[in-house]
Amino acid sequence: MCIHKFQNIIITLMIVALLASCNRNTPILEQMDMAENLMNTKPDSALTILENIPVTNIKGKEIAARYALLKSMALDKNYIDTTTFDVLQPAIDYYLKKGSPDEKLRTYYYQGRIYQNQGDDDSAMQSFLNGRDLKQVVTDSLLLAHTLVAQGTLYLKQYKINEFVQNNIEAARLYGAIGKGIFEIKSYTNALDGYVMLNNQSPADSLLSICIPLVQKNPDGEVYLFTSLLTYTIKFSSTDELKSFLDKYQDLELSKDETLNFARGYSKIGEQDKALNFLSRINPGTSDLDSLKYAVIKIEILEKQGKYEQALNLYRNYSAMLERYQSKLLSQDLLFSDKKHQLEIENIRNIQNRDRIIWAVLCGIFALTILVGWLYYQAYRSKTKRILAEKENANLKLEQDNLRKEKKRRNLNVTRKFWKQKTLN
Repeated sequence: MCIHKFQNIIITLMIVALLASCNRNTPILEQMDMAENLMNTKPDSALTILENIPVTNIKGKEIAARYALLKSMALDKNYIDTTTFDVLQPAIDYYLKKGSPDEKLRTYYYQGRIYQNQGDDDSAMQSFLNGRDLKQVVTDSLLLAHTLVAQGTLYLKQYKINEFVQNNIEAARLYGAIGKGIFEIKSYTNALDGYVMLNNQSPADSLLSICIPLVQKNPDGEVYLFTSLLTYTIKFSSTDELKSFLDKYQDLELSKDETLNFARGYSKIGEQDKALNFLSRINPGTSDLDSLKYAVIKIEILEKQGKYEQALNLYRNYSAMLERYQSKLLSQDLLFSDKKHQLEIENIRNIQNRDRIIWAVLCGIFALTILVGWLYYQAYRSKTKRILAEKENANLKLEQDNLRKEKKRRNLNVTRKFWKQKTLN
């Protein structure tokens, strides 16, 4: 009786503790729900809500993982680059083992973004590849598209233009399916730039025919189409068409890449002074790719001006820059990350296939053992039945013999009595 009462007290205390824990976590969960609902529309408000949650109040691995992932999302959407895993680590530890496909995808994506901020493109690509492997089972189409675009930027750094194009086309279709028109335009124009780089006009024309109606519906996307239209016009249009385009838009406020393209365009139509004027507006040393592009354009201008010695000296510098860039690229695993990832996936599949074969063999042996045992049992049972039947038959025969003997004996006694009685009479 006392033991039963003691058990009831323990159970009651456990229920009270559980309810108290739930009550403590309820306000935190409500705040996280609110932050998640505001994430895409008001990311600054979402970040403020998350930062106002005391970290000491976050209890449990699952809640800590959700908070970590939401805060990483908020930082990224507010364009706050982070280079450490201090915030995201609880999500990595929990979701990559126990998370749903969507939670794993989000964790891989923000893990990759942090690696990108660190300059570790190899690890970033691996994270994006892991995320992309989940595309058949995830429901978060927006983040899957973001993952494809982020992976595409790494392909571009490797000069893998076909992969860059395909990633952006796939992302654009995902964006279009969920009504994200601006992102759709941006991805299609990225793919258009890729086709221009590949000197492939026919698919570039097809993408232009897609982009123009989209921009008419979403005028804010014109800024992306303009950059792509500039490179397209330089590559494929006639001299008169190119000059008309450049003169029309030369007074716009241009980005660095657009300024370089204007210089290249004016050089192509023979207006070298204007080309040099555009080149003088930018500082080429901010990135390797910008420096290489700047050098190519300036070499072309100097050659057309007949300044061959200056062009030769700059070409030597360009060759050295290009060699350093290629050596740096080759020293990384980034160029071979796709093949490496495919080999890892194939290896996992081979291991899984091997395990399936082993299990099939073991199951076959087990089934065969059961079958042999069953057959042995049936044979033993039949033999036992036969022996018992033989014994029963023998006993029955013995009983019948005994009955016959007894009958004979009785008949003999009756006969004796009969003759004895007859003699006495």
